[in-house]
Amino acid sequence: MSQPEITQIILVEDGSTDGSLEICRQLAVSHPSITLLRHPNGENKGAPASRNLGLSQVVNPWIQFMDSDDELLPGKIADQLQVIKGHECLVIGEFTNVKNKPEYIRPRRDIWVGLLTTRLGNSVANLWNTHWVKAAGGWNESLPNVQEYHLMLEILKKNPLVSFSHQNLTLVYPQPNSISNSPKKKNIKLDNYFIFRAKVKKHLVETGSFNFLRWHYYTLVTGEMMRYHTPSVQVSFNKGYYWLVKKLKTLKPNSMHVFFRSGLGQRLFELAYFYKDKFRGFPKIKSLFQKMNGYPLDLDQPFTHNQRIVHKMVTDRNPLLVIT
Repeated sequence: MSQPEITQIILVEDGSTDGSLEICRQLAVSHPSITLLRHPNGENKGAPASRNLGLSQVVNPWIQFMDSDDELLPGKIADQLQVIKGHECLVIGEFTNVKNKPEYIRPRRDIWVGLLTTRLGNSVANLWNTHWVKAAGGWNESLPNVQEYHLMLEILKKNPLVSFSHQNLTLVYPQPNSISNSPKKKNIKLDNYFIFRAKVKKHLVETGSFNFLRWHYYTLVTGEMMRYHTPSVQVSFNKGYYWLVKKLKTLKPNSMHVFFRSGLGQRLFELAYFYKDKFRGFPKIKSLFQKMNGYPLDLDQPFTHNQRIVHKMVTDRNPLLVIT
């Protein structure tokens, strides 16, 4: 084995029909550290139920979950155990999606941004603290997808302390017929992303932790998903801010061209004004609204004061305002 730190292996046979059961039986006979489990009557109950079945037999303090389309490179477990300082609920890992063009997935260092952007490792890249997985109630068996992120959210609500591993030693090989890539119930799965992010947002708002950075990423990822999927659930996000950031990303730092048509400039300013505290934390947007070619905007002045300035800008330079 390339992970000598592992002292207990639990194989859960999930009603497969490709001969996996016989292979698992042979492995369990050959290796005393391996335990083979099956669902009652050999049923196929899915990944969350299978992980919960295995979880019930875990005796070690840390868990490495694995699916059949995952691979751990030598040293993965050792690297993650080294960064544990004592009370972490998770060790967050980097991983590579092995496709036609491999995609290297690096986690966000802010755990809540990582949840909102689904960039906080995954079920196999991470190392899971057994106590906190059980304290969170284990895997939610009713979810169609994003199960590991729902579980991480419940864990992090109870204990937000994590560590990050130093190396990318996990490979994920997406399979067309795997649970996570199945085309069945596609809309339900896409809706679940919106539901999950709404749960993260709700927790952050309730705990007073929904700062500008997290609000920013929540708005961007929600806006991006809305471009190709209209959810059946109600979704609330700032469409104006999403549009503004998308526009800013296309502009050169030293030569910004913003088009104002039909009062668009005024609406753009209103957005900045009502979110002035948040905008001040974003340097490019702050610069955009405070250095407008001789039209200085004072975000601390009453709205009507700045409204007159915006009106003059639009009148003088409509339809094109050049900002340098």
